[in-house]
Parts: sequence; C-alpha cells; structure tokens
Amino acid sequence: MLKKVLFILSFVLVLTSCINLSDNGDSYEYEIIDSQAIITKYIGDSEVAVIPEIIKEKGKTYEVTSIGDVAFYSNNKIKRLQITKNITSIGTHSFFNCENLEAISIDSIEFTIGSNAFEGCDSVKVLTYNGTLEDWCKFDFTANSNPAGSYTKVYMMNEENEIVHLESLKVPTSVTSIKDYQFMGFNVERIELHDNITSIGAYSFSNCQSILSINIPASVTSIGDGAFSGCNSVKNVYIPNSVINMGMSVFGSYSTTYTINVDLSEKPATWHDSWCGNNVVNWK
Repeated sequence: MLKKVLFILSFVLVLTSCINLSDNGDSYEYEIIDSQAIITKYIGDSEVAVIPEIIKEKGKTYEVTSIGDVAFYSNNKIKRLQITKNITSIGTHSFFNCENLEAISIDSIEFTIGSNAFEGCDSVKVLTYNGTLEDWCKFDFTANSNPAGSYTKVYMMNEENEIVHLESLKVPTSVTSIKDYQFMGFNVERIELHDNITSIGAYSFSNCQSILSINIPASVTSIGDGAFSGCNSVKNVYIPNSVINMGMSVFGSYSTTYTINVDLSEKPATWHDSWCGNNVVNWK
C-alpha cells in the first residue's frame, strides 16, 4: 500500500543573544520572535531596572512584550523594578530570589504570569499597579507568582483614575469567586466581602498582616486552604452556617491566636480537622 505523508513545517524567525541598552543604561539580552522582543536576561548592574518598551535593531522597531523565564533569576542588585505597558507575559521563575527587590511598578494592565515568578522576593514593600482592583481580580496567580511580598503597601487606580494607597480592600461586586493567592501579602487593615461571593480561594488573603477582623458573608460556601493564614493582627472572625467546605489551616497564625465565632453547633464533616490552627473557636 502506498502511503502519502504530508509534512507541514512552520518556521519562526528568531534572533538571539543580542544586547540592548535601555534609557537608564541597563543592559539586557533579548530575542526577536514574530516581530516582538522578549527579554531573556538582565545583565546590568543598576539598582533600578526598567523594562524597555521598544528595541531598535537594524532600522526596525520591536515592542518588548515578554519577560522570559529566569530573566532576573537570583539577581541581588535590583531594588526597584518597572514593568512597562507593553508587557503581556512574565515567565516562570523570571524574578526568582531577587531578595533585595523592594518596590515594583506595573504599567501593564493585563498579562499572564508564570509559576514562581516572584518566589523569594520577600523584601517587596511597595507595589504599584496601573489598573483597578477589578482588573487585578482577573489575574490567575499560582504559588509565588503574586508580586506582593509580605506586608506590602499596594497602590492602584481608583474610580477617579488616580493612583491611591489601598488602606482597605473592598472586593468589587463583579467578583463572585476570589481566586487563589489573589490578595496575598496586601497590607490592608480592612476587607469588605460582599454578598455575591460564593468561594474564597486558597491563600487568597494569606500574610495580610494588618487585617483586624474577618466577616464571612452568608453567600460563601467554600473557603480554601490557608486563605487567611498569617493574618497576625486579626482580633475576631465570624463564619456563617453557609460554609460547606473548609480547607486546611484556613486561619493559621504564626505568632498570635484569636477568637473564631461560628454560626454552627459543631464542625461539619466537610471541614478539615486543622481548619482553625491554634485559635479559639466559639460554636453556636
């Protein structure tokens, strides 16, 4: 039998191992793929790293749209980082263990972010995002991909298009499910959870160390692992009888204990045995 096989080959133009100087004199290695530039490695020595918006090569101009995997891996020089408006993708481990990074400014409103992109960036104390809180809620974070560190002051756009400090966190009414790691590390004293929310994701408020109280609305049926772990300033918590599923160490605390008031007579079988950490629980 005669068999005919058709091979379809797809070619992508890739230019590699080039060096570009951004406006502040920092040096980067980059690749050009499909007429777009990807930052593959930071080789500068400045404390301030600004991702260039464009790269010019041989008379052509390319938008910088991506920060590649491990591009800033274990860089201990940078203290301030600006992610510019054209960025649509941040790669895996791209800023892994940048242990001296203190401030991050993000001009891009919407982008994908790889796993562990900011793992080990524990010194980040200021995060400025050029979008709104509603925009932020669209991100899908995984472990260590949220750029907020621990006890991080967060600045975002308000309804008047002004960048303001988030002293409290009012979850937008358009959000019905709070995603995993969504607000991890935010330095806010108050959170407002509206009655349209049905689930609170794993580690979504973990390490929000200034939160004083937590009032779960009666619409919530599920709370994920570690959702409020490390919230060491909490004084009291209220949980309604609507919560069916409760994860592990949801209210675990590293250094303090507090009272959790539950509108149930006993722990449901669908709640993890270690859901409350070492805290005191008052059943109905």
